[in-house]
Amino acid sequence: MAISNSGKMCPAVTSINCTMEIGVFPADEDPCYLARKAEYALRLPAMIITKQGVIRFLNQIIMSGLIKVEELKHDVLWSYKAEVVFAIRGEQDVPLPMLATSQDSKQRYGDNLPQSSNPFARPSADDVEKFGVVGIRRPDIILVKDETLRWPGRNATYFDGSVHPDNLKMLIEVKFPGDKLAEDQEIDYIQIATEDRFGVMRISDNRTEEQKQYDEAWRKLYQPGSQHYKNPIPLAPLPSG
Repeated sequence: MAISNSGKMCPAVTSINCTMEIGVFPADEDPCYLARKAEYALRLPAMIITKQGVIRFLNQIIMSGLIKVEELKHDVLWSYKAEVVFAIRGEQDVPLPMLATSQDSKQRYGDNLPQSSNPFARPSADDVEKFGVVGIRRPDIILVKDETLRWPGRNATYFDGSVHPDNLKMLIEVKFPGDKLAEDQEIDYIQIATEDRFGVMRISDNRTEEQKQYDEAWRKLYQPGSQHYKNPIPLAPLPSG
């Protein structure tokens, strides 16, 4: 597995370090795009406890939410796609991204459908059997080759018989402090993207103690709970450290 970008990827963002733990970040893309969103996500509360007592980690949810906002602003014609649901198939079969299925989407987008906005999208029982679907994965980020094509996968025939080109430039899994890549995740993500196009971006906290205390005091005004968590939450500028 190629390992590079071992140095800091975006010197302009000083409160975090972003490095590629696995893979090579594309030279023709701006690493600061993701670094700025990761910085925002890291400076907010790391988790909330819902009414049911379930702990939800927010860093990745916030980062994905910021990307999704930009996707929608650009009518889903955007290079970065967050949390695309993929149907995993047999080892030799290309996984299929789940596309929008509503009649409104089909009328609006025609043959250039975007990925489903439903995080729990699943193929029908008939398609599961016909296409040999064995699992579901939702990687953090898919970077596409051509943003004018909403298809976020590799060359494949979709469930409805439509044929799509290879538009997957890179799959990037983002790992915040305390989060690890599971072995079964890595296997499935490599199947989605191929080994050469699979990457893990590691985020580490580079704030001083003073900066952390400053963030803590600021975000108490906007502490998210299970009832009123909203994204985005305003951030105050960091003090120099």
